[in-house]
Amino acid sequence: MRNTGLGGWPARRAMMTPERTAFVFEDRSVTYAEAHDRTARLAAQLRASGVGAGDRVAYLGRNHPAFVETMFAAHLLGAIFVPLNFRLAAPEVAYMLDHSGAETLIYAPECAGVVHALPDGPRRRVALGEGQYESWLAQGDPTPIDTPVDLADPALILYTSGTTGRPKGATLTHGNLVWNCFNLLLGVDVTSDETTLISAPLFHVAALNQTLLPTFLKGGRSVIMPSWEVDACYDLIDKYGVTWMFGVTTMFAAFARSPRWAGADLSSLRHLMAGGASVPAALIRTYQERGLVFCQGYGLTETAPGATFLEADQSVRKVGSAGVPVFFSNVRVVRPDGTDAAAGEPGEVLIQGPNVTPPATGVTPRRPGPRSPTAGSTRATSPCWTRTVICTWSIG
Repeated sequence: MRNTGLGGWPARRAMMTPERTAFVFEDRSVTYAEAHDRTARLAAQLRASGVGAGDRVAYLGRNHPAFVETMFAAHLLGAIFVPLNFRLAAPEVAYMLDHSGAETLIYAPECAGVVHALPDGPRRRVALGEGQYESWLAQGDPTPIDTPVDLADPALILYTSGTTGRPKGATLTHGNLVWNCFNLLLGVDVTSDETTLISAPLFHVAALNQTLLPTFLKGGRSVIMPSWEVDACYDLIDKYGVTWMFGVTTMFAAFARSPRWAGADLSSLRHLMAGGASVPAALIRTYQERGLVFCQGYGLTETAPGATFLEADQSVRKVGSAGVPVFFSNVRVVRPDGTDAAAGEPGEVLIQGPNVTPPATGVTPRRPGPRSPTAGSTRATSPCWTRTVICTWSIG
């Protein structure tokens, strides 16, 4: 297999565990063999419509298996996947489509109004609703596709608001994503019998790269929620025996405030992973009373996203800490002159590792794309290091 990127994952996983469940969505299960077949058919249809290596394929919609299928199908062809925030208005979506150079858009029914309001482009549009997507996919040729793809090739353009101006497109390579999975799997004991609840939006780097991709890599089962909803979360944990879930602090706080909290059977949960902000000590204690502990981390889109990680057994002793650098990365906090800051001293965070977005000025495939892969005040400063905003984050 010449595709060493993510596009080869469905075929490789189907060879190893074809009958194991890859995805569950609204009571429908998809095995790894089925995921491979569907991805191959979709890739064939995309190729027949003109998509090739370096082209951009965008997706607009809530969490759905089609999101994952579109991503893997694009990667089978050496194309770049562009997941878009379904909460945005038409002018914002139009900017990202134009800025990324996407000429193919797959979109969900709830986004039809936004798509119809786009002034122009992309020239290929496929709707998930009314059977259009399913019938189009079913007509695809299931013959395996093996486009040469290298780990250094761009895989994703993820839009992040940064701190100023328009959203910035952060380019991540296949290698960035693979190394992030390695870092995550060294911090969390993910197993092949994992049942992961995907409740945060997949267009966000954490839900995609910190939960769904590592679960797929290990051959686990991803239970996909269209969007976060407390009662639905309790129902799915009970029905499928969820073992791993990711969320931001507000999600976990809402979950614990539910009237169902005290009586719910949460014994299947092995891993709770939080990001976006440190988990308050009071909330940590609330979960500990139920026998549940958090692992936490610090990262950003440009680091795919893991930069530091605090393992579960440190969550109380090191409350407020972002943990230590992930295994295959280096992190420094420096003064304006580049010297290392002292413990507790504010400084700028420098991150180095194979998970960090390349320091180039942008990917340059066949069509114009983003001129800057970095976001906000984050910028690449050398082939090795990426800089983030000045902060007082506690590391270690």
